[in-house]
Amino acid sequence: MQDIHYHKESFFYSRFFIGFLVVIFGIFTYSIIKVHKKYTHAKSIRDDFRAELVEIEQQHTKLQKNITNLQPKCL
Repeated sequence: MQDIHYHKESFFYSRFFIGFLVVIFGIFTYSIIKVHKKYTHAKSIRDDFRAELVEIEQQHTKLQKNITNLQPKCL
């Protein structure tokens, strides 16, 4: 009779290890998505503040021109 040899699976190919890797991958993916959401939110806030800064600088320039126009001109 011929002996039947079953190939014992390596631990790294076992269902437990593959399931563990899938769970770890899911946790990493979830963390990356959270970080990306925070990054895009912070970027949008930064862009809003930059636009507001540009408006304020334009208003400042306009007010400086008004001040120079209102000052009496010395001859």
